[in-house]
Amino acid sequence: MPLITIKTTIAGKEESLSEYLCDWPDCPNPAKQVVGVIRELRAVAMVCEVHSEFIRTPRRNDAA
Repeated sequence: MPLITIKTTIAGKEESLSEYLCDWPDCPNPAKQVVGVIRELRAVAMVCEVHSEFIRTPRRNDAA
């Protein structure tokens, strides 16, 4: 997941804001929910609130 950092100077003091972006393809939203972690690889997958709800919602197979 990409970490985005924005740095600016306000009243002579440097400020920075950092957020992780959602790992869902083409989603620019900030990540809010951890989906999984692989410690050995130091890898983590995170998604935004919208895609977190999509993952949690059970889906039916209508092909039956």
